[in-house]
Amino acid sequence: MLRDRVFTAARLYFDGKVDKLLMSGDNRFEYYNEPGAMSNYALELGVPKEDIVLDYAGRRTYDTCYRARDIFGIRQAILVTQSFHLPRALYTCHILGITATGVNADRRSYRPASLLY
Repeated sequence: MLRDRVFTAARLYFDGKVDKLLMSGDNRFEYYNEPGAMSNYALELGVPKEDIVLDYAGRRTYDTCYRARDIFGIRQAILVTQSFHLPRALYTCHILGITATGVNADRRSYRPASLLY
């Protein structure tokens, strides 16, 4: 799922729809680094390092949206995530005052266990 999100975001970048990619995720544990993994994949796809911004404290949707607004100064965003998660992410941004639209990153069918997590 994470790779599908990054792939979709990179396409938006190369299509000129976004200028920067904010990679937000969990990094609480020594060997678990979602933003780093996302950044590495975006770099493999050709996104320049200077256009990738990392947020290591986006553990929940609320954290990501709050930090996007208050730490990174984002007031408008295009959210890239899977369809089951998109309504919650858009709602959270809306409540926090971020003007957001969403892009579905579903590039395949996912195992039901993945959707429960």
